[in-house]
Amino acid sequence: MKKYIILLLAAAMVIVPFSSLHGEEISLMDKYIEYDSVLSDLTENYNDLVDQREESIEFYENYRINRRNLFNIAMSQAAKENGLRNVDLAIDNALYDLKAREALLMIDFRKEYLSLMERKIDMDLANASEDDAGLLYNEAVAAHNNGYISDIDFLSEKYSYQMFLNAYQRSKRTYASELRSFNLSLGYDISKAAPVFSFDEDLIEVKELSEYLDSVMENSKELELLRQAIDRYETELYYLSKYHISENLSYYRDKRRSIDLNLELSKLMLEETEGELLVQITEKYNSLMIDREKLSLALLSNEILENDYNISLALYRKGLISSSELNDSKEALMSGNLEYTLMVYKYNTNVMRLEYDCSCFFTEDGE
Repeated sequence: MKKYIILLLAAAMVIVPFSSLHGEEISLMDKYIEYDSVLSDLTENYNDLVDQREESIEFYENYRINRRNLFNIAMSQAAKENGLRNVDLAIDNALYDLKAREALLMIDFRKEYLSLMERKIDMDLANASEDDAGLLYNEAVAAHNNGYISDIDFLSEKYSYQMFLNAYQRSKRTYASELRSFNLSLGYDISKAAPVFSFDEDLIEVKELSEYLDSVMENSKELELLRQAIDRYETELYYLSKYHISENLSYYRDKRRSIDLNLELSKLMLEETEGELLVQITEKYNSLMIDREKLSLALLSNEILENDYNISLALYRKGLISSSELNDSKEALMSGNLEYTLMVYKYNTNVMRLEYDCSCFFTEDGE
């Protein structure tokens, strides 16, 4: 039974496509992304900003400068310049959020689908153990009826079988719960058809830590928003300094003090956030290096299992071991290979998350 289960699980790693309601083939990941309501809202927001761009540009180009006094002139000109700049910045930021969300959904899908498949594997293995225990229990029933075993031995076998049965029932409930959750996030019942997905992947190469640190400093949306805020405050200060406004005006002093304070706070937040991001990326990178070492050890273990199997096969052909011993060796090798495949998949997903954290989703050349 165990051999059958391992073969089944290995085959389940690569599965076939399914058709959408419109008859076209679509991957499960595409459907997961397509169904996301947050991505839909972000797309709508981006499209609205693009549609309103010309109107917004026209509004700020015709922005009325308040000429009541020098202070109002300065603040009006700053508002006009910031407003014009923010029209395209808002579009860029919206597009960034949209593209970043889509990339994050790909990573989230990998994690959710892997978790679902692991629960499926746990359930199938528990089912196999329950079947084996059921066979032993049936043998114990027959032996007890014929007086070959005592009541205590019979009750012990019955208790053991009940434990395996309970474990299988728990694993079934866990899988069913996770399947319902996955179907809700997908908007589709995957039990109706098989999705396109494979866990069999090559290892993603990791770059040097310095490259990730440089990338996150350059590409972080969090840092970019703080830089944009600093630019706005500096624009206001520029126009306030451009005109000779009396320091005796309380509203001028209050405004200037407020802008200076917000500017300094933004600069401090920028510096603090840069430090936090450097620590976060370094920790994630170091964690990946540890996982990479574990993969190397797992690969070495599989090489040992493969060597053991080849030895067992040679011994079996010479009639020195039984087919059961050969099957045990083969099952250990297949189980090790399956575990390594899943480890590579998890590792690649974590590499993708690190790449995501350091990636730029802003457009280039203002496109």
